[in-house]
Amino acid sequence: MGILGRIDTFITWFDGVVWGLPFPPVVASFALMICLVFFAFTTILGWDYYGERCLEYLFNKNMKAVRAYRWLYIICVFIGPYMTVAAVWNIADIFNALMAIPNLIVLLALSKVIVKETKAFTEKLNVEEKNQRILKGMNAENA
Repeated sequence: MGILGRIDTFITWFDGVVWGLPFPPVVASFALMICLVFFAFTTILGWDYYGERCLEYLFNKNMKAVRAYRWLYIICVFIGPYMTVAAVWNIADIFNALMAIPNLIVLLALSKVIVKETKAFTEKLNVEEKNQRILKGMNAENA
């Protein structure tokens, strides 16, 4: 489904919501617009804060790196509205994939630990289930 399919789906949903409310469509449209503006603004702030905290950790609280990130982020925020929707989604997909790469590397490096911990967890779970069955059997005998 391309972007036009998403827009058609949204418009269909929006028609149902607007006409199903006891408000005039103009009021409902304005309320939805305000909600979308607040959602977009808080999302921008949240991702900025998250990125800054990650940089502080990675660069040992080096404020020069954080300041450079802030400027780059501000530039991207101002350039973003002038880009096509497809370009924005492509960039978002690329950066999400770039975030996945270190996680996959660490997942491979820690695979032995993961297997060990998973086995310990399932053994503990099996022991707990066994104890519960024994308790249920005792309760049935006493009843």
